Amino acid sequence: MIKSKTMKKNILEYCVMKCFNNQAGISAIDIATEHHVSHDKVKQLLENLEKRALGCLNKNVKMSVFVYKMCETFKLIKVKDYTTHIFFPSDQVMDYFAKKRKR
Repeated sequence: MIKSKTMKKNILEYCVMKCFNNQAGISAIDIATEHHVSHDKVKQLLENLEKRALGCLNKNVKMSVFVYKMCETFKLIKVKDYTTHIFFPSDQVMDYFAKKRKR
């Protein structure tokens, strides 16, 4: 589990900022990549945030990540399949950070 309160707050704020721009939610894969934290630890954190009513989850979503190399054309290098969570911050959390942004 992610123990640092600062890291947890940074991840929650990152989720909110992403959702301001795209309300499709944010995957644990994206969060793990951005914050250099293991995917499993991020999934645990998101489950904890959901238990605390700070958001809701679409759990165990199957998705694929495609990696391309750009040459003269795009060349597919690999496809990695994941089972991840998609997080949606609660309205209260979104409102809190919206007010914080306006200050």
